[in-house]
Amino acid sequence: MSKRATKKGQQAKKARKVSVPQNAEKKGLSTGSKVVVAAFAVILALSMMLPSLAGLFGGGDSSASPTTIEDIDSRYGEIAEPLEKKVAADPTDMESVLELGRAYMNWGYNISYLASVDDETLHANELFSKAIQMFDSYLASNPEDAGQVKVDRALCLLYAGETSNARTALETITAEDPDNAVAWANLGLVCEISGDTEAARTAYSAAIEHDPDNAQGAKSYASSRLLALNTSGSSSEGLSSTLRDLSDTNI
Repeated sequence: MSKRATKKGQQAKKARKVSVPQNAEKKGLSTGSKVVVAAFAVILALSMMLPSLAGLFGGGDSSASPTTIEDIDSRYGEIAEPLEKKVAADPTDMESVLELGRAYMNWGYNISYLASVDDETLHANELFSKAIQMFDSYLASNPEDAGQVKVDRALCLLYAGETSNARTALETITAEDPDNAVAWANLGLVCEISGDTEAARTAYSAAIEHDPDNAQGAKSYASSRLLALNTSGSSSEGLSSTLRDLSDTNI
């Protein structure tokens, strides 16, 4: 994803206003789930790797992370605009279509994490909807990485608070492509968020089985979650414990 740095002395662009359909869904992730998703963002997006806010804005300096919706809109507006022009000029440019979809996904993810009122949640969910449209267009071209993109599409549903639909999508992916360890790992987390501990254990075990060498990072992640579940005996306690551990080690 290209990143255009703002020139020194040049006033930052104003955030672009986003038109939200009147009938758009207001639901999003609960506060607790947002924390879980944020803590496990790298694992959740094993197929695409979500950039951290600090990395996006300040080269890894956490103090440079934006604290407002306007900051995020301004930065991602700069990223999305040239891609939107490319796709408008050539809808068959699948590389740009996919890059734009992932830009919308990352944009929506970061907005949803900071969202505190309905309008902000609607803004994030519209971006997830746009990402899904781009992913669907890309998938229609029958790419070799279809399984990977389908996982990203399912994560857009999760981030938008459509946990049930995200689970259904991931279950479909794992049924069609049982070797997709990343899909299994994400399915485990969705089941955990949903409170279905046994299904989460099954999915995590499958992730380990299909990533024996940890080539995709699914094995190590699933192993850690299984250990937490087996130690705590419940999904919510396991997630809380892991979040505390992450906080203690400044991850």
